[in-house]
Amino acid sequence: MLAAITLYSKPKCPHCEEAKEQLDRAGLPYETHNIADNLHDRDTSVYRSGAVTVPQIFVDQHHINGADELRKVAENHLLSPLLNDAEVTDGLAQFPKSLIHQGAEDYLLRDVIPESDGTHDEDPETWPILHFYKDFFGFWPNCFYYQHHWHEAYKLFVYCHNTAAIMGGKNILGSPVMMAVIYSTSKAHGCAYCTVHSASVGGEKSALIPDLVEKSKNSIFLPNSPIGPFEASLANLAANATLNKVNQEDIERIYATAFEARVSKESPEANITAAALACSALGFLNVFNDLTGVKVEAEWANSAEKHGINPGRHGASYERASDNLNYDLPQLTVTMPEMMAKYEGIVADKGSSEAYAQEELAIVPCWLKRWPEQYKATHIYFYSEIMQPRVHSAISSELKHLMLRVSAIAKGHDEIAADEAYMAWCQSDKTETSVERLKRCYGVASGEYDSGTLFSDEEVAALMLARQSAMIPLVTVRRFVEPATKAFDSTELIHLITVCAMGSLVQRFSAIMKPRMNPESEEFCRSHEISCDSLLIRVGLA
Repeated sequence: MLAAITLYSKPKCPHCEEAKEQLDRAGLPYETHNIADNLHDRDTSVYRSGAVTVPQIFVDQHHINGADELRKVAENHLLSPLLNDAEVTDGLAQFPKSLIHQGAEDYLLRDVIPESDGTHDEDPETWPILHFYKDFFGFWPNCFYYQHHWHEAYKLFVYCHNTAAIMGGKNILGSPVMMAVIYSTSKAHGCAYCTVHSASVGGEKSALIPDLVEKSKNSIFLPNSPIGPFEASLANLAANATLNKVNQEDIERIYATAFEARVSKESPEANITAAALACSALGFLNVFNDLTGVKVEAEWANSAEKHGINPGRHGASYERASDNLNYDLPQLTVTMPEMMAKYEGIVADKGSSEAYAQEELAIVPCWLKRWPEQYKATHIYFYSEIMQPRVHSAISSELKHLMLRVSAIAKGHDEIAADEAYMAWCQSDKTETSVERLKRCYGVASGEYDSGTLFSDEEVAALMLARQSAMIPLVTVRRFVEPATKAFDSTELIHLITVCAMGSLVQRFSAIMKPRMNPESEEFCRSHEISCDSLLIRVGLA
């Protein structure tokens, strides 16, 4: 029996028209719902998919997503199996419109998670962070009021990743290009918090960058602008990394325009790697900030709005001025370089970053093999501390790796999904049930499959949050995030959100650096009949 194809769309949407044309060419009947004319159809689209964009396409209960995904499904000859195997059901028929409307709401987690003020932290190891941000921003960023709940993760993000990725990347790209990369990757994600920051961090100089980047998309390059064809190609690379749509043409364009570089004196390879590092840092921040719904600092929100960039769903924190570090900070007893060296030393004691990864994770993750050598040690220490069993961690390691498997599948990162499957297995009791959990975690997270006895209610809530974290733009749709707020306390929620952010960090780096699938992970999946094809998994044919 042929299953119904449902397409949620709106008028004058080129992507919607493309999806319809694909289905028409294939001669497949489909049912269209115009979300512009019908609020219930709009709510149903969001409730079913977790996405606020259109088109949203379903074959029965299986979520295809948009026009690009439909094209991939068609090119891989998957439409016929989907149509022939699925059963036509209306799983939402019994739900009242009010329930679907409520489930489709943007459920801001800042209203659920209280703030944790670290501006007067008594831990001497955090004092360099306060000094750094007082010098760099002039204030302690609002997002840290949430990150600070997981104190160790807060420190590690700054010392082991953000400082190296941003400052190291800026040294290669140059300040204006770094701002262009941050703006582009954040805008593609839809993170207004980080987009505002990118336009405000450098005063008037950074405020001009978004307009120059947008002009460059139409090949408009002002003579005295820091954004020329080479810089525009790096900004384009950053935007496509967010969407996991980096292709060979993006890389070739960077090489082809390198002779026109207006800022950086480094090689194209160095600039690509620097952009990947910057994108990884913003991958973490975009997801963390959009999941929490943190408000933008008022002064920067006002500054950015003068240039047409608004805080969107984040809003601005007019109840608190951006002068939270306007006092005599404690005298440093340890410096930021010393903190970074401390973590590097822990890894060095194991012989190498690869040896440390092998001992901690039972594998050298595919993306670590592509990570710049000078930053490998702190990166793998950060990843391991967040993902592995630790006294400061409130969530089981197996669940955390399952969450990142779900996130990687949702974004189409096959190599990462396979690695996360293997690492989850290593943290499990290694039974047939463990294998089934790996096979079913995405379907459970998307709401397509009943969890049965495979997962607890708490685990289902965490997996749903992980899948939602992969939506672009990321909106905290109540159906997919509220269960986590009921199953976990505020600190545990920050642990879950941090894990989701870590997933985005490695995904965005990998989108540019293109790591190869680990033979160990591939063999593990093959031997346990676990699909390594995220497309097959997403559409329910794995």
